[in-house]
Amino acid sequence: ATQQQSTPLNYTINSGNNNILLLQACGLSTQQFLNLTINGVADNYTIPPDTIIVYADSSNIGMAFMHPPFAIPGFLSFTSAGIGIGSTQTLVTLRPFGGPSLTPNSPPVIVNITEYGSIGQFMAGNFTGIFTGPPPTNTVYNVSANFRVRRRF
Repeated sequence: ATQQQSTPLNYTINSGNNNILLLQACGLSTQQFLNLTINGVADNYTIPPDTIIVYADSSNIGMAFMHPPFAIPGFLSFTSAGIGIGSTQTLVTLRPFGGPSLTPNSPPVIVNITEYGSIGQFMAGNFTGIFTGPPPTNTVYNVSANFRVRRRF
């Protein structure tokens, strides 16, 4: 109910009596979110009820994000080489929910990684940049984002 978990514990159970330390079921947040603000308008995704799908390929980490009823997702991706806590990654793609892809005005847009746990734990970060929409309007967008998602890779 509060989106919390304990630190993972491993025990070897033998036949007979086993002495196991006190288990704590809460204390660490399991909250997953993506907060995207475009020209001052916030678009926040939180699991549940929203969906954030995280994937990795040989060079990038991507996130598809959508609100129910799960129509056309938004998408962002950033480089993964040398990723870790305190690293800076380059934003590769940004396509807001249901919109066209945006182009950074002065690349690169830097993604700051603030949390990077092992598989099953969490990755968090943030970025800010100025982007341009597609022709013919070439609208300028001020974008900021922060995220925290569970690693599956």
